Amino acid sequence: QSVAILIVEERTALQKHRAFVLQSAGYDVETASTAVEAVAATRKNPPALAILGHVAPEGDVLALATALRVNCPDLAIIVIVPDEADIGLTAALRAAALEILAGPTDDAAFLAAVKLGLSPARPIAGRAAAPLAAFGAFTGHSPAMAAVYARIRAIARSGATVFITGESGTGKGLCAQAIHRQSGRATGPFIALDCATLTSNPPEGEAFAQPKSSPAEAQSSLANAMAMAEGGSLFLDNICDLDAGLQPILLRFLQARAPASDDPDKSHRDHVRIICATSSDPAEAIRQGHLRADLYYRLHVLSIRMPALRTRGQDVTDIAKQELHRFSQQENRRFNRLSDGVRRLFSNLPWPGNVRQLLNVLHEIVVLHEGEEVTIDMIPPDMMPNPAGKAAHPFPAGVAPFLGKTLAQIERLVIEATIAQHGGSVSRAARVLDVAPSTLYRKIEVWSASDGAEGEA
Repeated sequence: QSVAILIVEERTALQKHRAFVLQSAGYDVETASTAVEAVAATRKNPPALAILGHVAPEGDVLALATALRVNCPDLAIIVIVPDEADIGLTAALRAAALEILAGPTDDAAFLAAVKLGLSPARPIAGRAAAPLAAFGAFTGHSPAMAAVYARIRAIARSGATVFITGESGTGKGLCAQAIHRQSGRATGPFIALDCATLTSNPPEGEAFAQPKSSPAEAQSSLANAMAMAEGGSLFLDNICDLDAGLQPILLRFLQARAPASDDPDKSHRDHVRIICATSSDPAEAIRQGHLRADLYYRLHVLSIRMPALRTRGQDVTDIAKQELHRFSQQENRRFNRLSDGVRRLFSNLPWPGNVRQLLNVLHEIVVLHEGEEVTIDMIPPDMMPNPAGKAAHPFPAGVAPFLGKTLAQIERLVIEATIAQHGGSVSRAARVLDVAPSTLYRKIEVWSASDGAEGEA
């Protein structure tokens, strides 16, 4: 195992320690203390991966990453940021397709991030990919999902904490289960806990509110889930909705399970692996005070983002055909195919509820209709682009360019136009749009990933 890794770190002791850890794992390592040395090193011996820590002179890490990729266009880059790093900086780094590792971190998490950084983002020609069955209930062969499968394979080899993001209904729970099943903990328990149901301070005067646990019950549920998951994985869904009173408890647990500084080689296989997920924007949750920044950086060691259904191409009809067969058996119906019109419609719908919405639509059709083929007239009216019985309404001329586009497409048009109007400045555009710059960086990141997946199709 001889892969060239460039470590860029001004602090000599930390640079030597990281080099020692990687060399002990069999990696070929080069080091640099300044940006100038780093650029020169990539010209002399192009590495496969660069790890950027604190660099002298202190400057824009994005500028350094850009300079390194001039010499090495396919260079994988990991940026190690401190726990207190600015959330806007973190979002900007991810928007530039840079991996983030929150420090300080233990050697095991550091090596896991390196392995993930060196793993392919998509299947390589001539390399046999894992069979789709290995990923459980997932269906789909699109480039977007191929990247997810590759990332799951890489992440599963580690025991580090995983942070899954993605819109509601994209399959974050399935992703967590797939990571667990492919890991060394597959024979251990997989315990799922919905953080949104826990509270340490139940609201008063909400007679019809969603029932939640009492403070004692909430703490007990969290502690019991951790104990039950010993030797396996604990999946914390809706992590951004975890009650503020419970976040310090979870943080203390995470700190307690970290390897002791005087025993870095001690095995921690019996500890719980944390996998968490959210459909919210963590940066916005931190900005609004709903999520502790120190907890976020403890949890956000390895990350994976589930793609929206509308970016997955042929996967939409593949999922629909598979689930149509399942619902037909479940409801004792005879449906076995989709009409051409339904396939075209499904391929063009925006699916704001993603896979979950698609399943609900199919289940409703199977329950309410009979036959062997799903036809357009069976589609729920609110799913149709122009529902029957609704009269057309005149619109102002300025609205015309947006007609026929999804809300997400309109939002992108407005944001990109505002950024262009302000000379490419995201911060000035954010002030005009009255949002945080980190929100725009996050959206830019999602668009870049979506455009890249469509370009590979």
